Amino acid sequence: MSGPDQRGTAAPTELPKRSTSHVFSHTQTSPFSHQFSCSSFGSLESRALLSATASLQSGVLTIAGTDGAENVAVSESGGTLLVRSNGNRIGVFNPAEVTAVNVNLRGGNDQFYLQTGRTQYSSVSVNMGGGTSEGAQIVASRIQSLRIDARDSFSTRVSVFNAAVANCDVNFGNDQGRDTLQINTCDADRLFARMGGGSDTLELNGTSYAGNCDIDPGAGDDSLVVKRTAAARGRVSGGTGADQLVAPAGIRNDLQLSNFERLVWL
Repeated sequence: MSGPDQRGTAAPTELPKRSTSHVFSHTQTSPFSHQFSCSSFGSLESRALLSATASLQSGVLTIAGTDGAENVAVSESGGTLLVRSNGNRIGVFNPAEVTAVNVNLRGGNDQFYLQTGRTQYSSVSVNMGGGTSEGAQIVASRIQSLRIDARDSFSTRVSVFNAAVANCDVNFGNDQGRDTLQINTCDADRLFARMGGGSDTLELNGTSYAGNCDIDPGAGDDSLVVKRTAAARGRVSGGTGADQLVAPAGIRNDLQLSNFERLVWL
């Protein structure tokens, strides 16, 4: 006869702690282009890719974020296109080989910056991911189609400075965060903006021009401001809430207005 089962009386055994290790990789995809990635592995309970990645295929520059907070910057200087994440270089490319940019930042409170210089891109698509406080800046760029998707973000600020954009599409979703879309010294042949459910702000500053507008701030007490030196044309709705429009009197007849509780003509 076997004795009583005593497996439950044994003292607990402590597992050895795993030290954190890092793996770095570098791939040269062409004589000009390089791709860098860094992954960090910690305990068994947490294994996370800490850095975004950048790759170029068939003219499309693809940037993939992680679930952590990241600051991703794409800038053109000295004949090179440099991609950084949190200050670390993750890609170097020939601007002449890049025709489009596709960005997915995933989770975390992320920031995205794009300065393309003289290169004109057919499209730039940015998915901000699911953070609570995020931002995107498009500076000195020439883009045929710009699309920024912040529907999964709670509060997002998007700025477009000194740029030429044929089609600008910004969607903040229906969250209750305070979203801001600022367009400064920028020509947008078509501006489509959905501002979300919070108290949001849209500003046209400098010598900006927004043609063929389709703007709906959604719910919340929203503010749309067109400075004296800017101009806009098209449909602008205040949505629900106590909304106001501040704009030059000279563009009054160029706007199809609805659902504004307060109009201020400069």
